[in-house]
Amino acid sequence: MNYSSEMSEFTTRQLAWLLGPVLDPEGKPYPSVQAYSEVVDLPLGKGNVTMEKLVLPLGATFSRNKYKPNPSQKGNIFPLDAFICDFGMPVFYVHTMRIGKLFSHELYPDLDVAISPGQDLFCNHRVRHCVPYMDGTHAAEMVGFGLSVEGLQGLFGQAGTGDLLRALMIEEPPAVCVQNIPRSINSILHSALSNTFMGGLRHTHALAKGIEYLSALYSFLIAVPPMEHKKGKLREAVHSLHDYLLNMDGKLPKLENLAEQFGYPPHALHLAFKEHYGESIFSFTTGNRLKQARDAIMVQDIPLKVLAMRLGYSHVNHFNSAFKRYFHVSPGSLRPGKKGG
Repeated sequence: MNYSSEMSEFTTRQLAWLLGPVLDPEGKPYPSVQAYSEVVDLPLGKGNVTMEKLVLPLGATFSRNKYKPNPSQKGNIFPLDAFICDFGMPVFYVHTMRIGKLFSHELYPDLDVAISPGQDLFCNHRVRHCVPYMDGTHAAEMVGFGLSVEGLQGLFGQAGTGDLLRALMIEEPPAVCVQNIPRSINSILHSALSNTFMGGLRHTHALAKGIEYLSALYSFLIAVPPMEHKKGKLREAVHSLHDYLLNMDGKLPKLENLAEQFGYPPHALHLAFKEHYGESIFSFTTGNRLKQARDAIMVQDIPLKVLAMRLGYSHVNHFNSAFKRYFHVSPGSLRPGKKGG
C-alpha cells in the first residue's frame, strides 16, 4: 500500500478546504500561526491573569486564561478590561470554565451571563463587545475556542452549521447563549492547549482537538437525519419513553441518562417529546407525579415527608412548593376531612 500517494489523493479530494490557502473577506490569506503567552497584572493589585492564545489557519483560535485574584479581593466581584473586537466576518466562539466562575456583561446583544464548569457561553458575532467580571473569592480557568462560521460550514456543510447554531440558540448574529454541556465534551477542549507538544505538533494537536470537540458537540445536540424510517424510530422511542415515565418509581434520571437508555441524542429526544406531547420531559413527569401525589393524599393519610421522598424530592418543603405552584393549594389542605378538600 502506497500510503503517501493514497493520502495525497485523499487530501486533494476531501481536505482541500482544510489544508489549502484560506482567504479573509478582503481576499488576503490568514496568518499561518500566531501564538503568545503572558502574565498581566490586574489594576489596583487585584490579582493577575495568565493569558495564552493560539491562532491557526481558518481563523481557528484557542485561548486559555488563568485568573488568580489577590486574597484581599475575597467576596468581591470586579470588572476586568472591556473586550472589543471586529472580526470582519461572523465568528462562532465558545467559552468554557475548567474551574471557577466568571460573569460577563454583553453589549451585543445587551445581556448579563454567568459561566461555570458545565455551563458554557456560546457566541455568534461579527463584532464582540463585552465586559467580563471576576469573582475575587476563587481562582478561575477559562478555555476558549473560536472558528469562523465559514470554517464551520467547511466541517458540517451549510445545513449542518445552521442546525448546530440553531440548537445552540445563536443562529442569527449577534447572539449569545449559555448552554449546559456535559463535562466529557468540555474536557476535549480543555486539553487542546497541551504543553506536552511543541511547535507544529502542538498546533496540529490543538486543531485536532477543536474538530473532535465540535464533532462531539454536534452529536450531543443534533437529531438523527430526517429520513422517514428514522423519524418513525424516534417516534417509537418517544412513545416508549412516555410509558416509561408514567410507570417509573423514584427520582427522575438526568436527560443524558434517558437519552443513552433510548438511543438518541439528548437534544433530539427532548425536542421530539415536546413536539409530540406539548411539554418537556421534566414538565410532563413533574405534573404526572404531582397528580399521583394529589390522589394519594385524598385517599390516605400518608405523611408528606414519605410522599416527598418517594417522589424524588430532596426535602418536603420542595415538594410542598411544587405542589402549590401546580394546584394553587397546599397538599395538607386536601387531606380527607379537611374543609375545602
